[in-house]
Amino acid sequence: AAGREFAQGVAVVCGAWHVPALRRRVAVAADRALVKGLPRTKVDMTWVPWTHRRLSRAGGYGAGIESPGWYGHLFAATDRPVERWLTGVAQLLREEDRVV
Repeated sequence: AAGREFAQGVAVVCGAWHVPALRRRVAVAADRALVKGLPRTKVDMTWVPWTHRRLSRAGGYGAGIESPGWYGHLFAATDRPVERWLTGVAQLLREEDRVV
């Protein structure tokens, strides 16, 4: 349905485990057939908090990325990201009384 509504394409943000299922084109009728006869269940939505540490592959998350903090920074600081990153690093070092 989203594909028909948004002809340019749809972006889905998900973990790597879900990607193979999203790549398959499934007809609506086939999808509905999978759930036909199942009891309806009332559901609520919830926000799942995340941190860069939780998203990091180094933290044990198999579908994680190498540097989630860096990619978050690139998204947030589109103008001069390297300079902004290094300024932040210098500030952290100064807070620890390190010579910068």
